[in-house]
Amino acid sequence: MRPNGSSRRRRLIAIAIALLAALLLLDAFVLRRDARAGWLARLPLRVLSPAAALLPSDPALQYALGHGLYAQGRLDPAESAFRRAMALDPAFVLPKAEYANLLIDRGRGAEAYQLTRECFEVDTRLVPALVARGRLHALRGEWLQALQFADRALAVAPDHPPALLLRGRVLARQGSWEEAEPIAARVTLLEPDAWGGWALRAECALERGDAEQAVAWSRRAVQLDADRSEAQRLLGEALLAEEDASRLPEAEAALRRAIRLDPNDTRAQVALGEILVRQERWKEAGGLLLEVLRSRPECNEARALMATLCRRTGRIAEAVRWTAEHVRWQAFAAEKRSLEDRLQRTPYGQEIRLELARLYARMGLWQRALDELQLCLSRGPDPRGLALRQEVLRRLGAAASDAAGPRPGEF
Repeated sequence: MRPNGSSRRRRLIAIAIALLAALLLLDAFVLRRDARAGWLARLPLRVLSPAAALLPSDPALQYALGHGLYAQGRLDPAESAFRRAMALDPAFVLPKAEYANLLIDRGRGAEAYQLTRECFEVDTRLVPALVARGRLHALRGEWLQALQFADRALAVAPDHPPALLLRGRVLARQGSWEEAEPIAARVTLLEPDAWGGWALRAECALERGDAEQAVAWSRRAVQLDADRSEAQRLLGEALLAEEDASRLPEAEAALRRAIRLDPNDTRAQVALGEILVRQERWKEAGGLLLEVLRSRPECNEARALMATLCRRTGRIAEAVRWTAEHVRWQAFAAEKRSLEDRLQRTPYGQEIRLELARLYARMGLWQRALDELQLCLSRGPDPRGLALRQEVLRRLGAAASDAAGPRPGEF
């Protein structure tokens, strides 16, 4: 009796696992750990999972398993695999670098930053660590630094999809969607079954005003990974951009899923605030927007919506104040962009960094000011920088800043 196709497949997988185990045992003392991790990471999960169970003490194999699980968006088992690899070999930086990216997905930026520091102490050209550091800068709106890390990663690995995505996302957020769009198309060619490239294509379509295409591509991203807050948020934003009231309930549902997945997704919160304003749910909208401004005072879109809300509810004096604050923060954003453009031409310009720190301090962004001063003073002592640093530390210690501007009434 001839074996059926399913039996043959099972037999082939069993043979592949046995061969893999033999290779691992044979090559453990021949191949470097990092080289072994590289080729293992290219194997399918149906081979890696049983092999990792068979050889649980191989850090390269545990890393490869985590890599495969993370690529599929299975964050919990991926985290376990990365942590096992790190415990088995604390000097192995590759799982640390990929784990840093996973931690960013989970909103644990401080832990991710520490892991990237440990990675750079060993290898300053480690691509996943460069991507993770770039993503951390992008989350704070530090587009220049994010772009620099993306470019450093791509100089090492020109077709690395996460590095391409980082560069494309930064360009899109800076308004350069014409440059970002071919990058997004490249990523979908390299990884057609990964959500990230489709999400970036949706973002580019939104930037050029093609809401219908943005909905189609963001739906594709959600189909590929429904547990990604960015994919859900882009779907909500695309539906909102269609300017069709019948789409608002679906847009709201997608945005609420995005916020549930990532409570720090400011863009999703602002888009949800816009829906609430359109539907005249004043109290809910006001409470949400004020909370956004408390946690992210640079979010000027929330101020514009607060001004609209106040005008439409007859609170004209408060609308005027919100509008004035919106203009003030617009001026801040323009000055910040100008300084960052100068930094791009002179990356180590101590005087420019000092100006940037002063700008942050003037707007009450004390932690941002302190971060910039640390970079400034790392280039050498400067009496002005030291004096400003002392004042910033005093403000931080006293928790005296209130950077969100006037807060009219309760909603």
